Amino acid sequence: MTKKPSILERLLDKFAPIPPTKRRKNQPPPLQPDNINRIGLTISNLKEAVDAAEDAYNPTRNDLQLLYKQARKDSHVESQFTIAVNKVQSVPYIIWQGDTENDDLKYYFKRPWFDGYLEGLIDAELMGYTLLELGDLVNGEFVKCSVFPRRYVIADRREMITHPAMLRGAPYDDAVLEGFHMLEAGDPADLGTMQLITLEVIYKNFSRADWSDFNERYGKPILDIATDTSDDQETMKKVAMASSFGSNLYIVRDFDDQVNILEAKSTSSNAANFERSMRMSDEYISKVINGQSGTSDEKAFVGSAEVGERILNDYTKARLRRISNHINYSLIPLMVKLGYPLADCTFEFVIEEKRDDTNATQEPVNRLVAQKKKTELIFSPDLQPVAASALDSWLRRYFEGTVQGVDKTMWQFTLRRLLRALSDVGMSYEATYQYADLARTLRHDAAVFAAFKNHDEQQALAKLLVGADGKPVNWQTFRKAAAPLTEKYNREWLLTEYSQAQASAQMAVKWEGFQEAKDLYPNLRYDAVMDEFTRDDHAALDGTVLPIDDPFWNRNYPPNGWGCRCTVTQTDKPATRKPDFKPDAGFRFNPGKDRKLFDDKTYKDVDEATALNIRASAETLLNDYLDEQR
Repeated sequence: MTKKPSILERLLDKFAPIPPTKRRKNQPPPLQPDNINRIGLTISNLKEAVDAAEDAYNPTRNDLQLLYKQARKDSHVESQFTIAVNKVQSVPYIIWQGDTENDDLKYYFKRPWFDGYLEGLIDAELMGYTLLELGDLVNGEFVKCSVFPRRYVIADRREMITHPAMLRGAPYDDAVLEGFHMLEAGDPADLGTMQLITLEVIYKNFSRADWSDFNERYGKPILDIATDTSDDQETMKKVAMASSFGSNLYIVRDFDDQVNILEAKSTSSNAANFERSMRMSDEYISKVINGQSGTSDEKAFVGSAEVGERILNDYTKARLRRISNHINYSLIPLMVKLGYPLADCTFEFVIEEKRDDTNATQEPVNRLVAQKKKTELIFSPDLQPVAASALDSWLRRYFEGTVQGVDKTMWQFTLRRLLRALSDVGMSYEATYQYADLARTLRHDAAVFAAFKNHDEQQALAKLLVGADGKPVNWQTFRKAAAPLTEKYNREWLLTEYSQAQASAQMAVKWEGFQEAKDLYPNLRYDAVMDEFTRDDHAALDGTVLPIDDPFWNRNYPPNGWGCRCTVTQTDKPATRKPDFKPDAGFRFNPGKDRKLFDDKTYKDVDEATALNIRASAETLLNDYLDEQR
């Protein structure tokens, strides 16, 4: 029976055939394995591996992936990965066909290959850009899903190779991957969170090695021998005798020699120091993978049933949203092309403890996303447009003069949307969250922003209470004039502000991480998304490298305008020339360094006394809101 050629063999045969000669058949070379232990797990090796992966001319992730694999052997890393996988695999889901929930279609997902697919997506978060191989169909269905070996992929160029040492390979695109039933997970430039995790594993290994060395030196009893001999030969005999005392359990001495065994002093305090260092690394690893540090290693293996009963934190909810997007935009379209009856279907994780079927007006996030494929806005479950009746009620309250100061209802409406932006990037206010203090500060900024926004809207509405003749208008006239304005404030502008809050929060978290690692990577590189939608002045910043403490980042740290998709990457590459750039008005601040979502001017063109009153109202409203949430 003829052996079926591998994906690489078929790909290379298609794109890079080897000319036949007398000595060489028209066959690609076989895949060559690489030695996983050929590179040591050290900080210097990690830095060199990252540099090699980011090389602009010949990027290679071989050494980096080898380091990642060694770090994955750490028991805590593997347990946290298992926790993440168990959580996701245990979350219930529904399949929508159009506007109807179709339980029968779950049949196609209740298969072992789908568990492998979910695990592969989480694995991609850790390891970086990944190709998921679904394999050939058997009886019209997938059988398994596995991670395609990363050592045979040059991610930055989207090329496949047959040996990890190759610098160029066979190119692939979406059509090629579709033909091989493969899906991409992550951005080709993504190196994965294992870059941070590996560093912590190295620190742990150092602590364990230091403790072993310390215990070897100071944790054992000392053999004290007092002798009056001055003969070198006699002295050397006593040294030899002392060195073998531990294995012989006896000594031979002169009558006048004195031998004392001095017990080592307690080393518990020193042990605690080493243990504390390793525990800190474990806690950081837990936060990177699952957003919390309170789950022990033992709990990782209790099974998906128990894990599924735990309340999902915001970090896991954000992960579920990312996975559902991949299912709806990558997996299901491929399944439809291969004959699965999933046309017009949307996958949705049920991420709440109890599903609320009473509110039929709120569509699940994934259905809404699927209907918005031609737009760039990604809506969150709570970020639905305000109902027309709610806006009408708000205008009625204002028209009748019952609103005193900041309107609580509209303030809460704005605040909830902005707080959803924070949770959508994985932020939490719980003490176990690494950046809880930052999250609480940004929550306060959102509350103040919402208060100033409502005041600004009231100022605009006030101008509509009086007609051109200087006389008060009636309700119908006011309502007709005010409806477009309040819709702009609470629908159109709010969606844009949600995106701004999400981008600012994400970059603020990155800034915190940059500070923690700036001894290793002291510079920041500006990365623009280089496509047809990128603004020219933002594209000009792409590749700029400057020290993390350079004043440039005080005003030019992304986002630098509405809808800005730029980001920043930490590096130890040398600094470049400082560009002449002026961000858009309203964006001349650093959300991480300044710890805020919006600038100090948006909606805040008021006198000092008014500003103080609005801030005081925001404080009161926020405290009341938090009390209601407890």
